[in-house]
Amino acid sequence: MKTVARVDPGAVGRGAVAFTAATPGESDRSSVPLPAWADQLAAAIERTAGGRISVRLRGSSTVSVSASELSGNRLAVHLVNYASDPTPAGLTLELGMSGRPAPHSARMLVPDGPEKTLAIQAGARPSLILTSFTVYGLLLFS
Repeated sequence: MKTVARVDPGAVGRGAVAFTAATPGESDRSSVPLPAWADQLAAAIERTAGGRISVRLRGSSTVSVSASELSGNRLAVHLVNYASDPTPAGLTLELGMSGRPAPHSARMLVPDGPEKTLAIQAGARPSLILTSFTVYGLLLFS
């Protein structure tokens, strides 16, 4: 597989996007793996973000994550699974709270199942284990 990466270091923190473009080979039918430097890029972006909340999903390279701060110190995290199969069990979502108080509750909503309350694991980076979902999930933290 040929992978090309392009990052503009001067644009980090100003709404610019870092991306990888890949040309999958025959063996890459359902996903394109993240490049080896993806964790370093995520850590650099987190440092640059300063006092903002950050989220990081571990355990899947086929799930897209988008987080939004809501009024009242709440957080919404949208999850989209681009794989043809449901997500694997045990995906971990980590929160970077940058000195803010950690949320005390998390609800997961999916269009094809009941609402679930998830336990937040305390620590320097609060985290939670996600339940498997097919295409879309919404996490609401408060």
